[in-house]
Amino acid sequence: MPSFWSAKYSDGKVITEQEFSDWRDVPNKTGIVSMSLLWNDEEKVRLDNKVYTAPTKRAYAAMGRQCLTLVSKTIGYYDGAVKVFYRVNEGTGELSIEKVKNGVLVEKRKG
Repeated sequence: MPSFWSAKYSDGKVITEQEFSDWRDVPNKTGIVSMSLLWNDEEKVRLDNKVYTAPTKRAYAAMGRQCLTLVSKTIGYYDGAVKVFYRVNEGTGELSIEKVKNGVLVEKRKG
């Protein structure tokens, strides 16, 4: 089962990645009060922060004439100048946490 994110607004409305596959299209991001990252119907992480992001990280693997796309789904938040990302591997469901400051990875660990 694929992973996806969901976002809950202060008025109780919930939206998911199935509705807005591109994070840039999500309306009123400042009204979001929590975000969750789910994989195989299991909530991997829930964030209750103020400023969120949901980039998609892609990697490609060639197998003969086929090219498979392997995706990890990500949600994160900003802690001052540090971006904190929670990533779930699409294939395994493994969670990792990354901290990036000024475009440089400063910490990476398994969740």
